[in-house]
Amino acid sequence: MTAPSRRLSMAAPFLALVAVLAGCASAPASRAPADPMAALEQRASQRWQHLVAGEFAQAYAFLSPGQRSTESEQQYVARMQGQPFKWQRADWRGADCASEEACTVRMGISYSVAMPSAGDVPAITQFNEGWVRLDGVWYFVQAE
Repeated sequence: MTAPSRRLSMAAPFLALVAVLAGCASAPASRAPADPMAALEQRASQRWQHLVAGEFAQAYAFLSPGQRSTESEQQYVARMQGQPFKWQRADWRGADCASEEACTVRMGISYSVAMPSAGDVPAITQFNEGWVRLDGVWYFVQAE
């Protein structure tokens, strides 16, 4: 093997690695939909999936930055664990938007309430939730 062909054969793995890394750099950073309404539906549904699963620390990440600044993750988790009900299912029912940055999301919620004399009592309701979009990301705004 001549010197130039040996250099080319040694450079081939390096060039392949550079090509792979360049392809990764151009891949989308997240799987969030480009459509703001689709992204809102995805975020609201993901938050409720965490609540239904009892994953309150993960649900905390969906709170707006302002709300997270007033309640720590530990406080939020403790408050959520202390609720007398258990969420069982959440279904997206749509959103009404006052602007491109603020919407009221409608979620159909199935849950059970622990009643001292009757045990777990099933219930279904619709929650209307405030959501705001900050820097392209939707966040839940908890009502007082």
